[in-house]
Amino acid sequence: PTKIPSGLRLAGITKRESPYDCIIFREKTAFSRLKKGALIGTGSPRRKSQLLRLRPDLKIKNLRGNLDTRIKKLENGEFDAIIAAVAGIKRLGYKNLSLECLPPEIMLPAAGQGALGIEIRTKDKIAENFAKIITDLNTSRCVSSERVFLKEIEAGCRLPVAALAQIKNRRIFLETNVLSPDGKRVISLKKSAKASDFEYLGRVLAKEAIKKGAKQILKTNETKM
Repeated sequence: PTKIPSGLRLAGITKRESPYDCIIFREKTAFSRLKKGALIGTGSPRRKSQLLRLRPDLKIKNLRGNLDTRIKKLENGEFDAIIAAVAGIKRLGYKNLSLECLPPEIMLPAAGQGALGIEIRTKDKIAENFAKIITDLNTSRCVSSERVFLKEIEAGCRLPVAALAQIKNRRIFLETNVLSPDGKRVISLKKSAKASDFEYLGRVLAKEAIKKGAKQILKTNETKM
C-alpha cells in the first residue's frame, strides 16, 4: 500500500529481482500463438486490462491463491495459461515450466514488483540499521519513484495501473500505464530525470496522467469492481 500504517515505516528495499511478468502455459506454446478465446487466469486488474488491450478475444478468469495453488489449477486443466511475476518463479525455484517472459511493451509491471520492502516500527533503530545495510540505492530510488506516482494519482494494487522505473547512466526513466477495465482506454507516459530526482519524476508523471484523465479512468474501474 502507498499509505503506511501509523507507527510503521518503509526503512529499506533490497536489490530487485526481475520486475517483469510471465505467462505460464498448460501446453507448450507462445503468447503470439495462443488460440482465440484462450482462458487465462489472473487476479490482477492490471494484468487483465493489459491482456485485453492486445487480445480482446481472450477470456480472463479470476485466479487467487499462492503460486503453488495457481500452478496446480493450471496443470489440472482449469486454464490454458496463467500470469505470474517472474520474481516469484525464480525465488521459489520452479523448473520445467512452459513459460514466456512478457516484455514491458506487452505487460508493464506493477509498482514495486520484484522488490522486497522492509517495513519496521518507526522508532526501532536496530531494525533501521539492518535495513540500511541490505538496501540497494538504485532499487530504492526506482521503487520510490513508482510508488510516488501511484500515491499521487490515488491508485493502489487493486486498480489497473502499471509503473516501472529504471536507472541508466545516472538517469532514471519512469514508464507508466493507467488503463480501463477492458484495456480500450490507456494513458501511457514515459519521462526521465536525474537519478537523484526520483520522487520529482513520479510526481511529474502523475500530474500529467491526471491532466490526461487518469482519475476518470480509475473511477470507472472502481464502479466496475
